[in-house]
Amino acid sequence: MTLVQHLLFLFLLVVAPAWDFYDTSRLKKTPGSPQKIRYYKTLMAWLWISSIVALIVVGWRPLFTISPAPSEIPWLLEHAWVFYLVEVAIALFVAIMLLPLVIVVRKKLKKEPRKYSQADALKSFDYFFPATWTERRWWVFICITAGVCEETLFRGFLLHYLRVFP
Repeated sequence: MTLVQHLLFLFLLVVAPAWDFYDTSRLKKTPGSPQKIRYYKTLMAWLWISSIVALIVVGWRPLFTISPAPSEIPWLLEHAWVFYLVEVAIALFVAIMLLPLVIVVRKKLKKEPRKYSQADALKSFDYFFPATWTERRWWVFICITAGVCEETLFRGFLLHYLRVFP
């Protein structure tokens, strides 16, 4: 099982980025609908297979729980200022996340037109984004796959691996 963990780590560190670079380059050259769907299917396949392998090799609990040993963070539990600092950081994060919503609501109430300058910035990614209904259906699966598999692999498996093996 340890060998499989090492191989999965190497796959995520070396093979997956190279594979994605090659696939993305190929999709940029010929961005048709069949090529996009093939790209989506390939991406979903290796993400789900890698996630299932991680779950089998490491197990459910180590991937989805972070339980630091008391000796790892004793300073965090001793000082009250740390808790206040964390609360301020969380409050700032929430405020920053709500800022776009506040801007949209304000513009809506003032009846100001919204500018879509971000759409121009995304033109260079037209080769990747879905254009047909079939592509959009696959895109939904890609979004679900990214949410589940990438969290499992990169927050679950990689953090567990880097904590246990080095």
